[in-house]
Order: sequence, then structure tokens, then C-alpha cells
Amino acid sequence: MSRIAFRIKIEPKSLQFSASRERIVQPKGKPAFIHHFKDREAEAHERAVATLCAPHRPSTPLLGPIGVTFTYVFERPQYLQTAKAAPGRIPKDSRPDLTNITKSFEDVLTRAGFWKDDGQLCDKRELKFYAARGESACIEVAIEPLYPDLHAQATLL
Repeated sequence: MSRIAFRIKIEPKSLQFSASRERIVQPKGKPAFIHHFKDREAEAHERAVATLCAPHRPSTPLLGPIGVTFTYVFERPQYLQTAKAAPGRIPKDSRPDLTNITKSFEDVLTRAGFWKDDGQLCDKRELKFYAARGESACIEVAIEPLYPDLHAQATLL
């Protein structure tokens, strides 16, 4: 299995702490617990991301250790539209936090079948930028099995 690289045109979002609905649930004969339901906007965003990623999904989930690079590109704010601001991508040092964006995105890719479990991610790089002039918001993904021979052997079993 070789490297998978793609770009989806969607604004990156952190859905880890999006507004959620809570409900107390008590199954018969079991203790009660609080169940958190994602809000509709978060669910819609996850569905949109999954749909945009689907054409790039491998035919079978990747096995073994995996390396990934996630690059999140956000719309350039108005104050960076001036002629004095650098024309290329500018590192984004404000919210949302990289870890929160990445966890949501990893969950979507796991459910979409890119790999069996996000515990397989052994080498990860996360980048967050404001878009270059003329560039729109997007998420760039590069996925690479760290030991391709191991993946090939596992698929034969």
C-alpha cells in the first residue's frame, strides 16, 4: 500500500466541545448515566467531511503502524488582507486547538474506514495556517503505512 494524499475544501472545525445535548439514560437493570448527543451542526460537518474524504479511502482499511500529516488551512482574516501581510500561508496561533481539530478528524477517518483504529497512528504531524492570498479554507491529508511490507503480509492472512 502506498501513500494516500488528498485535499478537501472545507473549513476545519473542532467538534470536541461543540454544543451538545445531554440526556440521563437508565437502561433496565443498569445504573443511570449521562449520554451526550452532538448538536446538528457538528453532525452535519462530520457527514460533510466523511463525504469529501470517501473517494480517497483505501479499498481495505490500513493495517499496522501509520504515519499521518494533517494540514488545516483557515480562511485569512480581514486584518491579514493588507499589502504588508505576507502573501503565503501564515501560521495560525489561535483557537481552535490543534489537538481538538485532529481528534474530531481522526474519528471521522476511522469511521470512514481509512484504518481499523486510530491507535495505529504512530507518527503524526499537525499544522495550522491561515490561507495564502487567493487560497480557500481546506484540510490536506497525507497517510502513509510506516511498514508497507507488514501491511501487505497482513492483508494476505
